Amino acid sequence: MAVPVIAKGTQYVIDTASPAVIKAAGGADGIAARIFRKLDLDDHASEQNVLIPAQVQIGAGKQRDAEWMARG
Repeated sequence: MAVPVIAKGTQYVIDTASPAVIKAAGGADGIAARIFRKLDLDDHASEQNVLIPAQVQIGAGKQRDAEWMARG
């Protein structure tokens, strides 16, 4: 459940924050990492099995958005 929470939370910040805030936070990967560190996850959650899959999901969303915008 943590992966979609991190991905959606990150996308929300990207959609609503100013570019300066996003840049200061380290871009999408930095925002996702900050959300990951703030969540109270179980002992089995790690960067490898939660954060990285969330970052991949965010990256896939950015690629879909870019393709959609290129279609005009």
